[in-house]
Amino acid sequence: MRFSNENLMVKINENVRGADVFVVQTSCPPIHSGIIELLIPLPGSGRWTAEMFLIFALGRLDIFSEGSLALRVGVQRVVGRSLTRGQIEKVATRWSPYRSVASLYLWKISHWKE
Repeated sequence: MRFSNENLMVKINENVRGADVFVVQTSCPPIHSGIIELLIPLPGSGRWTAEMFLIFALGRLDIFSEGSLALRVGVQRVVGRSLTRGQIEKVATRWSPYRSVASLYLWKISHWKE
């Protein structure tokens, strides 16, 4: 239920006494960084894992995981030369607001045999 002040009421239909409960509101700004901050502390998670969650679980269209080696290799193959991380980020901004979609192609390109 959404209230007039944009707050939400969350109803949990099972007993959660003594359990950890996380309520993630994915529509409040800053959307991506808020979710990433929630996921990073989980055991075995890091920034890359959180970004993959945004892309594949939540279907976010504008995520570019600069920590992904495959994406960096893909961008460099598309451009045709070696780039620094800063240059790769600059190239990736061209694909906004569909950097997640571009990432799917870049992962494929990065695994092509030369």
